Amino acid sequence: MPEARIVTLRGWKGHRSLRGVYSQSAVLRFERFDAQLFRVAGIVWPPAPIVQKLIKSNHTPHEHDSLLTHQLGYYCDLQSINSEDALTWNYFGPLMYAQPHERVQFAWWLMHLLDPEAEPDEVCEIDLWRRIPHPQKPGSTNGPELDFLLIGNRTVVLGEAKWKSDEPQHQGEGQDMSQTQLRALFVEQFGNKVFGEPRRLLVLMVTLDPSSPIEGQECYSNQQQHTRHNLPPGR
Repeated sequence: MPEARIVTLRGWKGHRSLRGVYSQSAVLRFERFDAQLFRVAGIVWPPAPIVQKLIKSNHTPHEHDSLLTHQLGYYCDLQSINSEDALTWNYFGPLMYAQPHERVQFAWWLMHLLDPEAEPDEVCEIDLWRRIPHPQKPGSTNGPELDFLLIGNRTVVLGEAKWKSDEPQHQGEGQDMSQTQLRALFVEQFGNKVFGEPRRLLVLMVTLDPSSPIEGQECYSNQQQHTRHNLPPGR
């Protein structure tokens, strides 16, 4: 097995030098938590959604520990090249802080993929990593965390991004539901009460791997039970 080694890489725009460590299993981990994150012009860095994710990892590497814990005093998952939260930020973070008309354009692009006959939204907000009430335990403070939430005046999308992983199972009180099913249960029980009718409510699962069990993207809707599409890699 090869030894862990320290590397210096050029940032994605070429403006920064990024230090990291290749582990013995060839996983790249960066010195800084924001090394692989896209910066958004005009906002204070780091924004609140990123600060929320600066939790000490349960998978702290042992190779070159002093380098990987230098910034925070501990290692967090955003430092891994395999971080799904980093991918989620890099795709949806810039949209979250985009101009209102750009968010509306994205919402129209997405809904046109799912339903070409859907009416476009006139306004749209996008947020990341928000918790919703648990559909089986509304009093719990540990409800499902959405990777992204799109709220338009005609459409609401509760989104999960499984860029490289499988959909979690054994969810809910009886541990007999998938992640999608638990969020769909929220839509069924509370969607219209929270967002009002006749808004279209969807649960959307996105992945990079079209061969995965999710098959590109799976959607639950309050108007159409299940549809499947392949979601393109960009707008």
